[in-house]
Amino acid sequence: MVPAALLLARQVAWMWPYVSDDAFISLRFSQRFLEGNGLTWTDGERVEGYSNLLWVLTTALLGKLGLDLVTAARALGIACTLLAFANLTRILQPRTLAGCALAALPPLLVAASAPIATWTAGGLEGPMVLLWLTWGGVRLLHATESTDPGPSLRQWRAAGLPLALLCWTRPDGPLWTAVPCLAVLLALRTQGLAEAMRRVLAYATLPMAAVLAQLAFRVIYYSDTVPNTAHVKVELGAQALHAGFAYNVHALTVLAGLAVLAVLGAAVAQRQHRTAALALLGSMLAWTVYLTAVGGDHFPGFRLWHGALAPCGVLAALGLRRFASQLTTALPAAMLML
Repeated sequence: MVPAALLLARQVAWMWPYVSDDAFISLRFSQRFLEGNGLTWTDGERVEGYSNLLWVLTTALLGKLGLDLVTAARALGIACTLLAFANLTRILQPRTLAGCALAALPPLLVAASAPIATWTAGGLEGPMVLLWLTWGGVRLLHATESTDPGPSLRQWRAAGLPLALLCWTRPDGPLWTAVPCLAVLLALRTQGLAEAMRRVLAYATLPMAAVLAQLAFRVIYYSDTVPNTAHVKVELGAQALHAGFAYNVHALTVLAGLAVLAVLGAAVAQRQHRTAALALLGSMLAWTVYLTAVGGDHFPGFRLWHGALAPCGVLAALGLRRFASQLTTALPAAMLML
């Protein structure tokens, strides 16, 4: 993790003057919340003008502790990114110096990407999305490794906790739950549909509760069922598809190294990790389709690919883990042949 942290420091220093204009929308809601005016933009009619509830509330909490809100948003982004790097490092479980060097590669690859450079201190929720998805990836690996139904159900519920937090961080967060649930159901159907459904329901319980709780709050507080941004920004149609396709092609060109390693990692993942690999790869593909449908994004640095770096990093780590295990087996065999 240390090389990734050092590279992150360089990236943040390079991009430090940049704070997104849209970040000040979230900060406006944080400021009014601190002032006792609720989650509102102005007095009068309440409008949900943000799309990152947990980010707004956490920034407000840091402001309550005395931080300037711009500084709070930047510090939160840096902290979330470093914790995400730590999650990626844990996947390879380094115990030796060589293991530490190998475990440093996935977070380093993620740290070298454009979304990290642009958005770690850019003031928006991308780093928090990255954190929940890396944590969720690690939890999913633990859940799929277990074969005993008792402990496994507890692990499946634990795996759903980061996704519940994600659903409060972005309104499109449920996509990152729905697709893994479908992938897990398909992968575990050989164990019996009833058992597969038990695990999937345990996995989805907390995210579903989070979505329903926020929906109830939105209806009661804002008299609406979706954020105002959904009314203003979402435009579906041929023009959006064309723009979204171009956006994804450009993003995948820039992030090609990490994306290719992710696909290779999914292909060579060890047997006990194949269910998780299928879920993560399926999530990435679904996210790409979603971005194509909504027309991509106009911000620099491929902002909406920020969260997708998490499954890419996890899958790359699984590939490196398989490589390390094969190398450990092959080296003694080669020495015996000599």
